[in-house]
Amino acid sequence: MSPIGSGRDPRILVAIGVGLAAAACLALYALTALSVLNPDPFVMAKVAREVVHGKRLYGGTWDNKAPLTLLYYAIPELLASGSYAAVQVFAGACSLLQAGIALYYTRGASAPARIAAASLVALGPLSRFEYAWASSQDAANLFVSVVLFASLRVLLRPTRASLDCFAAGVATALAFHARQNCVLFGAFPLLAALLSPGGRQRGVRSALALAAGGLAGAASVLALMAAVGDLPGYFYTVFVAPRRYAGNPTELVELLGFIRNDALVLVVVASLAALLRERRSFAFGAALAAVAVASIVSPMRDHYYYWAQLLPVASALVFLALRGQPPQAAWTATAALVFFLAGNAAWTAAKCVLRPTMPDYEVVARELDGLADARATLFVVGRDAAPLSFASRRPSANQYFWDNYLFGPPSLVTPKPTAEIVAEYESAPPGLLVVDDEVIGAIESQPAGRLNAAWELVRRLLASGRYDAVGRHDGLAGGASTTSWRYYRMR
Repeated sequence: MSPIGSGRDPRILVAIGVGLAAAACLALYALTALSVLNPDPFVMAKVAREVVHGKRLYGGTWDNKAPLTLLYYAIPELLASGSYAAVQVFAGACSLLQAGIALYYTRGASAPARIAAASLVALGPLSRFEYAWASSQDAANLFVSVVLFASLRVLLRPTRASLDCFAAGVATALAFHARQNCVLFGAFPLLAALLSPGGRQRGVRSALALAAGGLAGAASVLALMAAVGDLPGYFYTVFVAPRRYAGNPTELVELLGFIRNDALVLVVVASLAALLRERRSFAFGAALAAVAVASIVSPMRDHYYYWAQLLPVASALVFLALRGQPPQAAWTATAALVFFLAGNAAWTAAKCVLRPTMPDYEVVARELDGLADARATLFVVGRDAAPLSFASRRPSANQYFWDNYLFGPPSLVTPKPTAEIVAEYESAPPGLLVVDDEVIGAIESQPAGRLNAAWELVRRLLASGRYDAVGRHDGLAGGASTTSWRYYRMR
């Protein structure tokens, strides 16, 4: 009798293994949808839903993110509108797509180096609880991965340098329109061409191809904006608003402090150390690490998740570091990295399962959707405004639907002044007003004029006599969310 499995094409077994690994990866991403980790994905997905329903991006609906980050959420909205699980699974699918990009551009190279690079971008977003949500960094990383791995192929195998530089140029333009600071990565295809053998002669052709790709990518985004967006709003949000959003040195220090416990930083440092004896690769890797940090810290905002921008950078550096290592050492390092990533991803998913906050928002949304007809507009004010606005089917009362647009950093960059937005809410008040107990307590205990613009707006709306209290929600029994909401309906 022949041994079990003899005569079977090993490629079939590999395909089955890859398929099972991808399914497990997507399952972990789906489990993270049980917990609300950050308000941003709900705001961006709500904007995308409005665009899907026919509103003009930056005209009829608005957020301060670049267009491809906002439209990134249109795909899960088209497939399963209002589903946070769809958003997270889509983020997982994009991470797997990045893994495919890494594998495509490194064909013919060391197997453990390719597996390590692909695993890092596939599971890296789940390596920390704070990264496990679909962010602007995830949207940008999809394009940055093309830029970096195309650059690596130019550096190591420059036979198709012009084509790779053109693809990197297109991806750079798209990355800029997902997160503007990512345009800095566009220098690396040219740097790779200059560092490759015969680089000086190849540099001019590569630069022209890179520029042509950049123009093609920018033209495609402009065409997209002409179709679904407001062009003046696009130019303001992409080119003017970021300067107004910039933070300060104190926030920069806090942002730098987040890296002390970040495994991605350790991966980058270890990879650079392994490249010290390879002058070309080390020069490329050191420049890449420096530019990545510059792109992360340049907004000078203390948002920890900015460090997720390191994922494709760490992936590229791991590949460079392992590709020339002896097989046993390379496989050992890859196995350790994969086990570390898989273990952290499982733990992140488990924490979301053990602390499920999203079900509360879905319960409240169902209650709200039953309180008024489908045309009634909604305005939510309180610390949970974003996920609750997303979970409800009710249309927004104003294009600036998130209460943070009226105070805090987002209010610094809205195209309209805060006073004008408040006046719009008062002239066309929401049919449903949802307010958390913290806001109500502040309104009852503080004199008029002492609170932020959103809370003062709630004070005036409730004092107008046009609203009836129609219910409240105190959180699910045994649920992880402790927020209490009060519902008001216009008479």
